[in-house]
Amino acid sequence: MGMSTPRTKLTEVNRKDVGPISREIIEAAEGVAKKHGLKLSRKGNITYDKNGFHFKVSATLENIDPERDNFIQYAPIYGLDPKDYRRTFKHGQKEYRIVGINTRAHAYPIIVETVNRGDRFKMPASQVKMAMGKY
Repeated sequence: MGMSTPRTKLTEVNRKDVGPISREIIEAAEGVAKKHGLKLSRKGNITYDKNGFHFKVSATLENIDPERDNFIQYAPIYGLDPKDYRRTFKHGQKEYRIVGINTRAHAYPIIVETVNRGDRFKMPASQVKMAMGKY
């Protein structure tokens, strides 16, 4: 996949660059991961300054999805169904996908990502349930 148009080299890192470049880096490394029976995913937020950026990448066995297992275990506590994992819903003008639960985050425990870009956000369970029509 990758970026569709050639770009000039960056002279400074800014917010609009970090998401697409991090996805491109993961895409480039996926061949190596697949060769070893692994899958890659970005974890947490991207931090950046004008000189560079930092993000975490997790490599797990292809047949294991720890976020899914965690979601299945804890979803009922937040009023969600285990089958809601990876379910999409619309909130405002954007479409989101449920990708996890952070049980230590009391106010914003549901981890979602935008369907079109894969940007991750935290949301309150009540907001997610309302957007999915579960209230």
